[in-house]
Amino acid sequence: MIDAGYIIRAAYVSLLKGNILFGSTYVPIYDQVPSTGGNFPYVYFSGFTQSEDRAMGHKENFGQDCTITLVACNRYVGNSGTSKDVDDIINRITALVRGASPQSPQISFLPTFNNFGTNTENSRSYKTTEQDKSVVFFRTITFRHNIQQL
Repeated sequence: MIDAGYIIRAAYVSLLKGNILFGSTYVPIYDQVPSTGGNFPYVYFSGFTQSEDRAMGHKENFGQDCTITLVACNRYVGNSGTSKDVDDIINRITALVRGASPQSPQISFLPTFNNFGTNTENSRSYKTTEQDKSVVFFRTITFRHNIQQL
């Protein structure tokens, strides 16, 4: 069985990079929280899970149940912003990952895996106040993929 973690993250980066516009700037995608804090807004991967799905797989063709969590964040000085901006970023990500319409394809992991289903597992919002009194809004989303190795 091939580990799907890197393949799934790479597919997300390929799909999202240069496709999430905030104002006139593209939102960068990071594998982890940028060590310098990054330029806001940005999106990063915060988690990945993978388990064998025996109902989908068999000895020659392993099925897997995988989740991946992304976090969108944006920073504002004082009370100048709202969570709507990170909500909009997550909505754009969801449209790209799941397909913007019934005719749009969902994210693909070919040629290594078939993606039989992409669902939104959960999502939540929160905010923090920094020492400089700025406010950082966060929005997480977790997608679940039912995949099968080719």
